[in-house]
Amino acid sequence: MRSVRSADGTLLNVLADGDPRNPALVFIHGFAQSAAAWQRQADALSDDFFIVRFDLRGHGDSGKPSDDASYVESHRWADDVATVLHELALREPILIGWSYGGRVIAEYLSVYGAGAIAGIVLVGAISLMGVPPAEQFGNPAIRATWRELLSDDDTVARAGFERFSRLCFAAPVPDAAIAAMAGVSLRLPAHARGVLLKRTLDSAPIWAAYHKPALIIHGAADAIVLPAAADWHASQLPQAVSKRYPGVGHVAFVEATEAFNADLRAFASTVLGTVSR
Repeated sequence: MRSVRSADGTLLNVLADGDPRNPALVFIHGFAQSAAAWQRQADALSDDFFIVRFDLRGHGDSGKPSDDASYVESHRWADDVATVLHELALREPILIGWSYGGRVIAEYLSVYGAGAIAGIVLVGAISLMGVPPAEQFGNPAIRATWRELLSDDDTVARAGFERFSRLCFAAPVPDAAIAAMAGVSLRLPAHARGVLLKRTLDSAPIWAAYHKPALIIHGAADAIVLPAAADWHASQLPQAVSKRYPGVGHVAFVEATEAFNADLRAFASTVLGTVSR
């Protein structure tokens, strides 16, 4: 574990596993979660790849700025990714973004382009927000839950995050795991939650300019980011390989760990080449 300081001074908590001489995979988590979400990938892939995870600003053990601008401006998120790549001296890694992490990847590309990376993986990802056809990618049945998440009353927000966490999975999950997931979510300050969910982004021009390899993985039973989002990403990235996991929800890397890790390994091995042994 280490901390790096982004361009605006925000400290970012970074976890790194494996041999830094190996090809690098950089994992970017989703809204109100943390780098710990990717533990199964770190455990399974760190023998062959250098696994880098970091807590997004406002999340987990990273800094939590109090001003809205620190969360609104796209370049802040882009700078965070660029800082991690620079400080860990990563050479053409693959960026893997889950859910809101897909937007963070798009923002990085919008500011820095794709010159420093080898490819991207979008996992249950959202990148188009506030502009058509983004309204087709969210589940209208959970709007009340989203409102609870924004509450500055921790009791209300925790109940909302517990409901939200259950909706992330297609299969039943033990209460203890749901409570732990909600606890992680509450570490994102209420004011930041509101800002993050109100930001808009037209990512279509960003994807039009991106021509490197891409992998799209989405659960067919995703009730948070509907599979229509994966279809849209595939339409924007004709070079992408698309995988749809039957009976899997929003956390494909947990619900279908073996399939996810195998698909990621195959993609990364093709894009990055052989690993050092």
